[in-house]
Amino acid sequence: MEIEEEIEKMKETIDRMKKELEKTETEFKALLETHFYTSLWKSMKKDEIISFIKKPYVIIPYREGEWRLFVPKFIPLEIGWLEYQTESYNVFRVNKYIDWLTPIPDILKEELGIEKPEFELSFDWEKSILNVEKGDLEKVKKKYGKFIYRQLNHSTFQIKSPQKFSFVIQLLKDGILPFRPKPANPNDFYSNERAKFQLRDYQKQAWDYFLKYSHIGIFYPYGAGKSMFGLYALSKIKGLKLIVVPSLTLKEQWEKRIESMTNVLKDEYIVTTYQSAIKENIRRKKYSLVIYDECHHLPANVFSLFAFIDRRYTIGLSGSPYREDGRTELIFALTGYPVGADWSYFFKRGIVEKPKVKVIIVKNFDEKVFELERLMEEKAITIIYCDSIEKGKMLSNRLNCEFLFGETKKRLKIIEKELDEKGSIILSRIGDEGISLPEIQRIIEFDFLYGSRRQESQRVGRLFHSLEKGEHYILMTLEEFAKYKKRLYSLIEKGIELEFEQKA
Repeated sequence: MEIEEEIEKMKETIDRMKKELEKTETEFKALLETHFYTSLWKSMKKDEIISFIKKPYVIIPYREGEWRLFVPKFIPLEIGWLEYQTESYNVFRVNKYIDWLTPIPDILKEELGIEKPEFELSFDWEKSILNVEKGDLEKVKKKYGKFIYRQLNHSTFQIKSPQKFSFVIQLLKDGILPFRPKPANPNDFYSNERAKFQLRDYQKQAWDYFLKYSHIGIFYPYGAGKSMFGLYALSKIKGLKLIVVPSLTLKEQWEKRIESMTNVLKDEYIVTTYQSAIKENIRRKKYSLVIYDECHHLPANVFSLFAFIDRRYTIGLSGSPYREDGRTELIFALTGYPVGADWSYFFKRGIVEKPKVKVIIVKNFDEKVFELERLMEEKAITIIYCDSIEKGKMLSNRLNCEFLFGETKKRLKIIEKELDEKGSIILSRIGDEGISLPEIQRIIEFDFLYGSRRQESQRVGRLFHSLEKGEHYILMTLEEFAKYKKRLYSLIEKGIELEFEQKA
């Protein structure tokens, strides 16, 4: 019934948009008739202008299964990953995985050739069982025969266990989401509440998805409560739980939050980094739940071993579920059914607030240092990001400010102490992901990882956790802006407006 209601609402919206488009087209035609013979319109062809109104974008094939979508900047169409901009156009990279995160309009799907898969297949990971729900069985056997060990009955097949991971990847590449409801066992859950907080409405919806599918990926914006969802799951599920994180900083944060926000006992969980989790003594244990924090790291070659960790339930968490190496589908293969990727929902309802982002372009490195010192004259609780260890140490001396990098121990404790006492700290990329510091008022990026869109998205995401609308400054030399401005597109594609100031 809920689905039917949503479909009716969508139909009403489409009808309304069609009427508005027809009205706009009529008005524009009338306008052209009025001014067509003036000097402004004389050289323009009316029919071609009308054609542009009907289809104001261009699609160009990029590589197999991917396209570039060129859209005038004045049109508020945001689909896929913003790859670059010209003065007049936004250029998006689009593939079939985008539709799992942010629905692509049918008219664009049709033009892109993103067809609905001819098969509907579900796959039981634990039992290595493929079930053909819809489609020609002979075609299924021909297409996936190299993965099939034997046919169990009319529509069920046993997949070769050593190849099940490769099989799931192939399904995802073919545009098939193989996740089907696998209801959680009520006996696996505590009846009493052990979390010291309540889930929000949208988190409760995600919890329902989790109970339905058992394996999910949560792709909310930064600051919308992905980690809180993970903490809630930890508190509800019995047995040994594993939390895998990308850095020691996040390891400290998870341990602190588990202790302060839940009644989960210390012998119930293990928090480890991705690098440490590949050790056999951790990987070979059996877990009731595995949480992959910042799960966009999973597709790295060595981390694919995590696909074979024995667990009953899986939760992947990421605010940036894409990869620039063409392995995006692996994020879904290693986590589960995707939930909550449409950021506009969270912005419109004020769940998270877009920060102010200002890009300051200077002539050279010395001018960049000068601009940083000028910004620091204005007091605010500040994180300064600096990738380079050498530059970070130099800034630490000039600003009388602690610099934390890979060798630093007890990072979270130092960060909180320095922010409380001095109001500022310098972090290398160890502070890029996941850390939640609600008191932060300002972030200044001094040095960064070239054109990394994901790093830019993650860094500005720290302000999504802020208790107030913070300010984010990005300092770039002219040379850096020319080479690495593509990192800024990860913000623009999410509707975050940038202000540019050139001082060169």
